[in-house]
Amino acid sequence: MLPLSFFQALLLLVAYGVLGWIIDTSFRTVAARRFEVGGGFPFPKWLPFGTIYAYGAWVLLIMQPLVLPLPMSAQFVLLGALLGAFEYVGGAVSEYLSGRKLWDYSEERFNLNGRTSLIRAAAWGMLALVFLHIIHPWAEQAVRTLVP
Repeated sequence: MLPLSFFQALLLLVAYGVLGWIIDTSFRTVAARRFEVGGGFPFPKWLPFGTIYAYGAWVLLIMQPLVLPLPMSAQFVLLGALLGAFEYVGGAVSEYLSGRKLWDYSEERFNLNGRTSLIRAAAWGMLALVFLHIIHPWAEQAVRTLVP
């Protein structure tokens, strides 16, 4: 398939940032049992865009050619580890830049300084599989159709 144009890639990046914000907000709302807006650092919380999710999608797309030839179980383990590490680094960077902890998993078992945990890495691994095998192929085709 031909490479994406700059505008196609930008549109996907924005779409994935918005999708991440929606998923984050949904999980926070269910957990809090009231409407809870997901974090949008460094943007205001009311702006429906999650920077870390857009960057996470970008990381997945860079890794896609290396990961997709592997068996599904290896993809799960590798992507879970990769995104767990990405979450850890993202937490450290956001803490440094904002001076506050945007998420804290220190109450979860097998956490790493409260920035990520084994259960979160497993969830990221599953979401990454859904993203690479279902969401991105569909979204890429839609963007190529909408923005030739």
